[in-house]
Amino acid sequence: METNPAQIVQPLLAPGERLLWSGEPRGPGARRMRRLVVRLLTVALVVIWAEGIRQFAIEGFSLTSYLAVAASLAGGGVWIVVRSTEPPAAGDVVYGLTDRRALVARRHIVRSVDLGTVAEMALIDAGAGRGTVVFGDPARISGPLRFEEIGQATKVYELARVTRERMPEMDHHDIVRAASA
Repeated sequence: METNPAQIVQPLLAPGERLLWSGEPRGPGARRMRRLVVRLLTVALVVIWAEGIRQFAIEGFSLTSYLAVAASLAGGGVWIVVRSTEPPAAGDVVYGLTDRRALVARRHIVRSVDLGTVAEMALIDAGAGRGTVVFGDPARISGPLRFEEIGQATKVYELARVTRERMPEMDHHDIVRAASA
């Protein structure tokens, strides 16, 4: 079943807010690669944890079992981080750009950022018109809002930039870079 991003985003808008663009991620190759990495990390984590338990059962508390358990805890942390940043599958997420904000609707969770308060924006150009538009500071604990792997990324970025310039609340910094693949 084809999803229409505009139909999903429209009910999320505030009164008087206008939808300028809506879309979904494209380019499943990167998502598949990230999912493969997540699965491999999960398998490695289970193997390390099982080996640590086996060593502990055989030798008692030894340096080997301590290192294996420590590695599994560190691996668990890495797994959580990688899993939480994994791009969604097609149809799981839609993006919306309005005259006031950028928003990402992922299943039942909606995350948005006011364009007037976004200090930084970036365009990561993946070529062939595809790319990622990033809204906000990557150092934020929750991370920046991202329109991942969208078609016409340059057009969406320019539309967001022009819209944001009409909201002079902050000094804004833009970054445009080619994706390193």
